[in-house]
Amino acid sequence: MGTGTGRVTRDDPAGEAAIAVEGVCKRFGTTTALDGVSLRVEPGTFVSLLGPSGCGKTTLLRIIGGFEHADAGSISIHGVRVDRLPPNRRPVNTVFQRYALFPHKSIFENIAFPLALQRVPRAEQRARVAEMLDLVRLPGIEARSPAQLSGGQAQRVALARALIGRPRVLLLDEPLAALDLKLRKAMQLELRRIQEELGTSFLYVTHDQEEALTMSDWIVLMSEGRIAQQGTPAEVYERPANVFASGFIGEANLLPGIVAATDGTTARVRLADGGAEVTAPANGVRSDQPVVVSVRPERLRIGRAGSANGAENRIPGRLTRRVFLGNIRREFVAIGPDLVLVAQRGVDAEPIPNGEPVEVSWQAANTILLPDEGASHGG
Repeated sequence: MGTGTGRVTRDDPAGEAAIAVEGVCKRFGTTTALDGVSLRVEPGTFVSLLGPSGCGKTTLLRIIGGFEHADAGSISIHGVRVDRLPPNRRPVNTVFQRYALFPHKSIFENIAFPLALQRVPRAEQRARVAEMLDLVRLPGIEARSPAQLSGGQAQRVALARALIGRPRVLLLDEPLAALDLKLRKAMQLELRRIQEELGTSFLYVTHDQEEALTMSDWIVLMSEGRIAQQGTPAEVYERPANVFASGFIGEANLLPGIVAATDGTTARVRLADGGAEVTAPANGVRSDQPVVVSVRPERLRIGRAGSANGAENRIPGRLTRRVFLGNIRREFVAIGPDLVLVAQRGVDAEPIPNGEPVEVSWQAANTILLPDEGASHGG
């Protein structure tokens, strides 16, 4: 797999990747968990492994951490091959979804545990524990027990324990999954702040695309043991490489069709359901090629017939449903026998009653043509 270009990097004197994965394969019985995965994590960046359950992201993280062994391929951390090293000899630490704090030890003893194993002098332990608690914004709780902590506090203590040994790389396996929504969103920003302050490379596993978009310098989107796409959050959202990426990162209307004509710059596509035609950047397609038209709900406009205001793509339809979501409304418009477009409008937009005829419009530049790979076209 290619590693791509244009990611955020920070200077590394040796010019080495923080993590270099080359051709890693892993099977569990007859199931292929990883199929020739290669990726590069630059020093000092926050990289997310994103994908649905069973895509291989946690298996890859565990192989990097030394908790699983690859059947083929190599793992290097800051230029050093670590394939045959046990977890405790790799220059990484791992934070799991379950924090695994020692219930019989104080917060100080939990955080200082890695230093105690290294026989670091007690005075230095105290100074470094205090430093870590300041970093995670929990000063002065050294004497408490884990039972006295909230879920968010326990997560921060686990993070402090993982960071106190000053690892060059931190692996995180869905550490926020057990938190409620409001706390999880707050902790996303805290994790990013901590990563930026320390300059440590974070490799973060998540199935939550909003979480990945919020925190990451670079997203590695995985599907069925392979990398489907990787790039900056803006790249994978605005320029998805395939139907899977378009549907998994954010929301998208995915409309199968056939290229009716193209001049190499612009293409006209006839939609399979309803026969409407839309215009899009050609993106290398050829005439008569099956494609999938992808357009984000926020790019669509809904109005009375004739209100498209110069947009190249205009399709008549009928408003079938409205869903109120606080600051926006999600609106569903039937444009064919079995084809419904989903759009987003502000709550202050003119309300249109259900069942009314409308026109859906959008700019050609906001349309993406993707290869029709026989994948599901559900939005």
